[in-house]
Amino acid sequence: MHDLQELIDNNARWADAIKQEDPEFFAKLARQQTPEFLWIGCSDARVPANEIVGMLPGDLFVHRNVANVVLHTDLNCLSVIQYAVDVLKVKHILVTGHYGCGGVRASMQDRQLGLIDGWLRSIRDLYYENRVALSQLATEEEQVDRLCELNVIQQVATLLIPASFRTPGIVGRACRCMAASTASRMAAGRVSTRPSAALSSCRRSTVCAHRTDLGRLIVGVADNEA
Repeated sequence: MHDLQELIDNNARWADAIKQEDPEFFAKLARQQTPEFLWIGCSDARVPANEIVGMLPGDLFVHRNVANVVLHTDLNCLSVIQYAVDVLKVKHILVTGHYGCGGVRASMQDRQLGLIDGWLRSIRDLYYENRVALSQLATEEEQVDRLCELNVIQQVATLLIPASFRTPGIVGRACRCMAASTASRMAAGRVSTRPSAALSSCRRSTVCAHRTDLGRLIVGVADNEA
């Protein structure tokens, strides 16, 4: 059990360690924010964006919500995307899910959880559309993991629909989805990009499966470069 003072003390130690390694780090960070990537990921506490890709603060612009959902009715997410593209000039948008996602698992269950039910509706619909294929998988864990993959594909596809983003700089700007193959999972912490036929519905898209000792990721990439 951690208390608030412990968090404050940990922050002080972390800041001191960073300054010992690079005395100008925080001064440089304060002057400019120039990330090349927008990370749209899950709120799960086990999936810290910067740490798991080995990047420092300032290298990723991050938006997180339950089950890494992209909705055209979510003003929070839309505002983040618009700011990232138009102001920060990010080159890539990463939709990052993870296997064993609690939000995805909840979407498969026939029970009410409260306000979160409305948020998970699009994933519930995705589960219903794919329920026959998912039922062919041997275990519940395999079904959950496959739906986690389908969810990332769905959210990347949403990013590729210009009508979903009626904001300056995004409409008419073609996002090229650099596919993702979730076909293989590697234990060495490296990203796999083997093409998967299951992604044929997401044009020029790829899904990446990433596995570490702390968890497995599914990454869909929308490339914003011309």
